[in-house]
Amino acid sequence: INIRDKNGRSVWPQKNSEEDIDTFLSLISIASGQKEFFNNPIAEGEVFKEMTYGKVPPLHKFRFLIIYGDPAPGENKTKKSSTKSVCLLGKLNSKLYVIKAFLDRGLNAEFIDWYVKLLEFVDGKAPVYCWMENNKLQDPFFQQVFQPLVRKVRREGNISLYIRGDEEKKTDKASRIEANLEPMNREGNLILNENEKDNPHMKRLEEQFKLFNLRLDYPADGPDTVEGGNKKIDVKLRDTEPEKTISRKAVRTKNKNRL
Repeated sequence: INIRDKNGRSVWPQKNSEEDIDTFLSLISIASGQKEFFNNPIAEGEVFKEMTYGKVPPLHKFRFLIIYGDPAPGENKTKKSSTKSVCLLGKLNSKLYVIKAFLDRGLNAEFIDWYVKLLEFVDGKAPVYCWMENNKLQDPFFQQVFQPLVRKVRREGNISLYIRGDEEKKTDKASRIEANLEPMNREGNLILNENEKDNPHMKRLEEQFKLFNLRLDYPADGPDTVEGGNKKIDVKLRDTEPEKTISRKAVRTKNKNRL
């Protein structure tokens, strides 16, 4: 029997209060908690065996930074609701840095406020592009809920926040995360900011990576956000690379059949 019902509430509140359950779960690993209290046996490290923490270069060293967000459906903080995620990412010398992350259940206004906090953290040290996952099903919500919240922030907070909707059609979530991030992580090219190691949000991100598997037995909103942001970085880097041209002389030299 699960310790919480489908709505994230204690199935036996007279015996186990929400505070007691939170205390139980805080004393053991997430994998153990899922197995013992939620009948969901999952193993750590099936895909991402270890995560690398490292020093992030000064922000002005990056050509640009990306803030990418994954808005979970719903607006509540119950234990069963999906986690919202926003990450500040940068790439330098083929290494992807997760500079700062927000990953939690929360309200839509809080989700937008994470973008503001990350912009304030960067403080103009590098250009920043803000993106939010926005497929066809999410678009009405993006236009009717999130965009008004963004405009309100600009109006009341005097903050230059503009978020673009990522409308690119994506393939299977689990396969994308494994194919695009696991090789980088295995080679030590996916770096979590060591200064954020004790931040609960970064801890949750690390946990989601370690508990990730292709069955998606545990939420993977954080890794999905990192994958989406990494894709935007790669596209932007390609767009900003100067076109390579080959001189006519070089072509003639290489063409042995030319008279």
